[in-house]
Amino acid sequence: MKSNQFRFCLYCLVSCLSCAITVSENNNKNLKFARESDLDGFTCPEENTLYQKDKLSTSQCLARCADSAECFGVFLLRENSQCVGCNDKFLSSDNAPARLGTTFYRRRSYLIVEEAKTWADAKMHCSELGGHLLDIKSLEENTFIGSLITSRYLDSWLGATDIDEEGLFVWEEGSEVAKYFENWADGEPNNSRNKEHCVFISRNSHTWNDSPCYLQRSSVCEFD
Repeated sequence: MKSNQFRFCLYCLVSCLSCAITVSENNNKNLKFARESDLDGFTCPEENTLYQKDKLSTSQCLARCADSAECFGVFLLRENSQCVGCNDKFLSSDNAPARLGTTFYRRRSYLIVEEAKTWADAKMHCSELGGHLLDIKSLEENTFIGSLITSRYLDSWLGATDIDEEGLFVWEEGSEVAKYFENWADGEPNNSRNKEHCVFISRNSHTWNDSPCYLQRSSVCEFD
């Protein structure tokens, strides 16, 4: 599929109040726009507004954002389908002007790295690209990533490890895995032979397993 052609897939999350839309740019990179209700009813500050277009569908609005490396989120005004693209990656309700009737979608992107690497090398590779090894903090995200790796038959490294403290798995940014979401396979993690300290997601079951960090696997980079 050509890079300027988009495929849209709308799927509802567990909560009926939120959803996510995925825009596929090519065979490897997928842009996920997640509905974030904390910014509903706000809009982009004028100095951070990239564009403002009327009468765009949700898919058209997100496609425009996906086509711009500077766009990190969109506000869609239901009243007239106005789409506002925003370049503020860390926008919050504290610095966003109020505007009733808007819904907000924040951009997140993933890159499937098919070349097998050790966990440390995979982590370094993602960092060099400006991202980090994937952290999964919801069932919906786990399902989405599972569909990507299943289509390529790849077990893939995640960013979780208990290298610093046995049994305490943390994501690369330091938060505890158990605080958000876990999807361990039956009997896992088990630290077999006291050598398993890095986590991968199975291409078949989409469950997680701890594994020796020196083994080489594919990986998923995430760009917030």
